Amino acid sequence: LTSFQRDSSLRPEDVIVMMPDVETYGPYVHAVFGVEPAHEAYIPYRITDRPRRSLSTLARAYEKVLGVLGGRLSASEVVDLLRHAPIRDRFGIDPADLPRLEAWVSASGARSCVDASHRAELGLPEAPEHTWRFGLDRLLLGYAMPGQGATLFAGTLPFDGVEGTSARVVGQLAELVETLAELRQKLRAARPLAAWRDAHFELLRRMLVKDDAEPGADTEIREALAALADSAALAGFSRPVERVVFERALSDALESPGPAHDFLAGGVTFSALLPMRSIPFRVVCLAGMNDGEFPRAARALDFDEMAKDARPGDRSARDDDRHSFLEAL
Repeated sequence: LTSFQRDSSLRPEDVIVMMPDVETYGPYVHAVFGVEPAHEAYIPYRITDRPRRSLSTLARAYEKVLGVLGGRLSASEVVDLLRHAPIRDRFGIDPADLPRLEAWVSASGARSCVDASHRAELGLPEAPEHTWRFGLDRLLLGYAMPGQGATLFAGTLPFDGVEGTSARVVGQLAELVETLAELRQKLRAARPLAAWRDAHFELLRRMLVKDDAEPGADTEIREALAALADSAALAGFSRPVERVVFERALSDALESPGPAHDFLAGGVTFSALLPMRSIPFRVVCLAGMNDGEFPRAARALDFDEMAKDARPGDRSARDDDRHSFLEAL
C-alpha cells in the first residue's frame, strides 16, 4: 500500500510477492485481498505455483474417492464423500438431505465393508451384519413394507421411517455404494500404467461431475494420468504395478504445481520463490521467510551415497533457495 501511495504510476501487475510456501499462505492472501471488486480497497491479485490438488474442488474430491476405495468403505467415509459437491452432484443428492441421510445410515446399522465377502477379504468374520448390504437392505425394505420394529422379512428387519419422496435419497445412496463397490473390485488387480490411466478415466466419469466454475480441473487430472502412462511408454516399461504404487505416483503428480496460466495475467502476483519469477516486476516483495522454512534444510536419506560425498554441482535445495533469494534482491 505504501508503494502504491508513493508512486502513482505503479500498477498491481507491477508487483510480485514471493514466498517459500504458497500453499500455507494462500488462504491468508484470499482473506486479505478477496474483497468485492466494487470495494474501495480492492486490489486485483493472482496466486500461482499452487499444487494441482489445491486448485479445484474436483481434484480434492478425486483424491478423497481414492482414499475411500483403498479402505473399508466405512459409513463415515462414504457419507463424507457427499460433502464434496462434484460427488454429490454426480448422484443428484441435495445438500439439505445430508443430515437425514447420515442419521438413516447410522440407524440402519451399516458400518463398513460392502458385504460379507468384503469382510472376509480383510481377514474379518464372513458375516453380513453391519455391512453396507445389510444396511441398504433394511432401508430399501423399509420403504417397501412396515417392519414396526419386530416383523422380519427373509431374515431382514425393515427400517421404519423411509417413505414418500424421501425414498429417492436412499436410492441415490444405494447407487453411490454400488458404484464404489464395482470400482473397488476393478481397481484391485495390478496392471500396466496405461491400463491404470484408462481405469481412472472411468472412475472420473462415474464418480465426479465437472463444475462449470472450474472448467480446467477435469483436464488437469486427465493430463496427470496421461503423463504417467506416457512416461512409462517412453521408458519402455510395460510391467504391471500395484494400485498403491500407481496412486503414490499420481499423488506426487497432483502435488506438483499446475500450469502457471495465471502468471502475468494481471493484478498482484503471489508466487513461489523460484528462479526468474521476479522478472519483469518493478516491485518484489518477500513473505514467509521463517527460520526452519527458508532456506530449506537438506535432509539426505541414509542410503544416499552421493550426499555422503557431496561434490560441486550436486543439486542442493539449500543452495537453490539461497540463489533464489539473491536473485530476488
